[in-house]
Amino acid sequence: MSKFGHLKEYNPEGRRVRYALPIAGARNKKGEEVPAVLDIVHAGRSNRNYTAAVMQINAKKGPAIRIGPKPTAVDIQVAIKENLKIDRELFPQHIIKGWEGIADEDGKAVKFSVSACAEFLDALPDWIVHELSVFCARPRNFLPDAMPTEVEVAEQAGN
Repeated sequence: MSKFGHLKEYNPEGRRVRYALPIAGARNKKGEEVPAVLDIVHAGRSNRNYTAAVMQINAKKGPAIRIGPKPTAVDIQVAIKENLKIDRELFPQHIIKGWEGIADEDGKAVKFSVSACAEFLDALPDWIVHELSVFCARPRNFLPDAMPTEVEVAEQAGN
């Protein structure tokens, strides 16, 4: 028996969190705005299906871009665009598990489906998809609330 079994609680596998989007939400029957929130899981190695899908894409196309030892701003922007394209393709199937408050152009709530999610992600500005991607890639964002944040850890260490 391991003395360190308690460390399994730090594995983000299977944990869902709610991610608030910086967009206007749908309106409920009372006319009140419902915040636009995604129900998401980790986009990393703890998510085997997502990781396998990314590996499959990379095996077919090769890495999005090979950046040398001194990447230019253009190299980085091209890599980000390609990664956003992959995230828009894979997130509806493997990362986003549901939503609330997502509205159509008339402000009416849209029921979650993989196809609706794909259409929604295609319509979102790149910067919002990028922020979502960065959040989803960080395992710390999927740990229980009781876990200290990086700032709290630094403060405890006196930094």
